[in-house]
Amino acid sequence: MYERYVVAAILLAVLALLATERLRYDIVALLGLAALGVAGVLSSQELAAGFGNPALITVATMSIMSRAFQKTALLRRLAYYLGKAGRQPILLVCAGTLLVSILSAFMNNVAAISLAIPIMTGVARRYQLPLSKLMMPLAFGSLVGGTATLIGSPPNLLASGFLQAWGFTPLGFFELTGLGVALILVTTLYFATIGYHLLPSGRVPRDLELEYSVTDYIAEVAVTPQCRVAGMTIAETPMSRLYDANILSIVRGGVRILAPPPHQRLLAGDILQLEVSRENLVAMAGNLGIKVLPKEAEVELRLDPGRSQTCDAVVSADSPLVGRTLKELDFRRKYGLSVLAIKRRGQSFHHRIADLRMSGGDVLLLLGPPRAHSEACDPLGLVLLGQAPVTGTRADYPVLFAFAGLIVAVASGLLSMVTAGILAAVIIGLTRVLSLQELYDAVPWPVLILLGSMFGLAAAAEQVGMSGLLASAILSLTRGNPGLSLAVLFALTSGLTAVLVNSAAFMLVAPVSLALAAGLGADPRAFLIITVAGSASAFFSPVGHQSNALVYGVGGYRFADYARAGVGLSLLVGATCLYLVPRFWPLFP
Repeated sequence: MYERYVVAAILLAVLALLATERLRYDIVALLGLAALGVAGVLSSQELAAGFGNPALITVATMSIMSRAFQKTALLRRLAYYLGKAGRQPILLVCAGTLLVSILSAFMNNVAAISLAIPIMTGVARRYQLPLSKLMMPLAFGSLVGGTATLIGSPPNLLASGFLQAWGFTPLGFFELTGLGVALILVTTLYFATIGYHLLPSGRVPRDLELEYSVTDYIAEVAVTPQCRVAGMTIAETPMSRLYDANILSIVRGGVRILAPPPHQRLLAGDILQLEVSRENLVAMAGNLGIKVLPKEAEVELRLDPGRSQTCDAVVSADSPLVGRTLKELDFRRKYGLSVLAIKRRGQSFHHRIADLRMSGGDVLLLLGPPRAHSEACDPLGLVLLGQAPVTGTRADYPVLFAFAGLIVAVASGLLSMVTAGILAAVIIGLTRVLSLQELYDAVPWPVLILLGSMFGLAAAAEQVGMSGLLASAILSLTRGNPGLSLAVLFALTSGLTAVLVNSAAFMLVAPVSLALAAGLGADPRAFLIITVAGSASAFFSPVGHQSNALVYGVGGYRFADYARAGVGLSLLVGATCLYLVPRFWPLFP
């Protein structure tokens, strides 16, 4: 009895920390796991058992395959077809939702939406369409698309592992396809009709400098011989420290030095292009003796398109930027890029942005060489908007061969999912589609740590009888009605995704679904699959899945916008699942 209270307290603490987002989800899960070890609930072997689960290896190898897929020429084809639908917003929404859903069935959900966001943003800017009408359907489409195959999302793989551990046949590669296709169609039709009108009517994207209000903060000043900063390095001047002035470029002898590093020395006669507020500009001119040059009708960023350009990029949920500042990362020196503005929840920030801690979904307006933009994406977990990444055909054949081989081998039963995944990842490495560093970068380490830790938390809940108690409560509530029990499982899992990432929600509810099936004497397959579907219905907040967080800033959404558009879709998805699941997987075969 004592251990049950301890486990309950630890689980409640984990849920509270995950809901507040004060710490990243993998750190929270590890803390919960460590607490179970300190309390003596789990042995050392039990604490580590989750990290050896085959599902984690499969998640890692499928993430590698997804990254390799991004190296193919598919993006150019997607851009062509989506561009055809661009003049008709609802047709574009349907096309985007369908494409992302189909991609998500065979690759990581975040990778799928990362492919589509730049293309959709470019089409929206070309045809002056509000991004708020386009981004959320992509995110929700990626979630339901992940239910269509075994490799579509981590909960599918976890459910298969639970079945195998309980002595049942694991899920087949295409076993979920019928249900997944139905959910994709329901989601697409929803956003083609009522869902489209429930999405906010945001601003139409314009010129980047105007969209982020950057032109209001751009000024040009001259360094005079009497100026206090003449002869100082940028780091030595008080321009950034006291006046929040960001030096974008220096013109010296007719040559423009873009994104000058901190050690760059300022000389008399230099022309500086600054990003600074009007108030600070006046104060800086008076105190430092710099000369403010006359402002034309509209000050613009003077760029050589071949050498420098502005673009915006969204910060992914697992980006190393999250929780850190640009100053801590020494961003400009390391990556050769200046950040002109940061957009968060539709609001643009210009003041002290070097000290602003990044969050998933933030959108950065970057200035620098085009090559630096693309080179910064992978290590920083950024997704460039408005432009499809450069892709070639070199990777097409090895990736398609590895991917097709994996599907055939698993679907035919020739190889297990783990073996086929490892073999496919090895092929990607041997054919040098991805470098060794890219292979390691492709693995979602925070997700693996979360899942490995959640196995321990779920095992502890089951060990002290909490899963059985909750299953008994559901049976009492539904009076042993199997259909109502499935509905409660779906609602419970879906509801948890409002405050938890969906994989964590699945791991907490899966043991309850197994205990519930045992209590009814039913086949656990349907109960686990309804839990998978509930975890895919993470439509209530940007917290439920990285895909939701990725479009948060791009679409300029508020927290409540997710629930406004997501509640109706969740009801439709739930009703579809409750109708189809018992028919595809009989409860009492």
